[in-house]
Amino acid sequence: MSYTVRQPGYKDLRLYGVHDEPEEASAPYYLYSRGIDFVRRCAEDGDRPWCLVISTQEPHDPYWAHKPYYDLYDPASIPQPPSYHDDLHDKPRYYQRLRTVWQGMTWEHFAEATACYYASISLIDAQVG
Repeated sequence: MSYTVRQPGYKDLRLYGVHDEPEEASAPYYLYSRGIDFVRRCAEDGDRPWCLVISTQEPHDPYWAHKPYYDLYDPASIPQPPSYHDDLHDKPRYYQRLRTVWQGMTWEHFAEATACYYASISLIDAQVG
């Protein structure tokens, strides 16, 4: 399951999807594991100051979810927000432009993308603990 956005003048974008690669093969797992190791090493030397920043693509689009995390969320049970049908006419142009990316998607597609987004957050939460 996946969804590809097609817009004239832009490259096609696979907006979301589910895969069954091992969690350990994911970028967030790699980055957060390295970060956790760093914190452990720093904890051994309590007198030395340190700083850690971890930046990942997730949970931003495209939303690629690991199947075990995706299976935690049923797209059919994700409630449609009251703003889903807002035409955004009184909102900043940026929001109106962003809405065009999602144009043509059904609510079912939007709910699947939301489930993939939630799954990405759950993977990061599992890493950070």
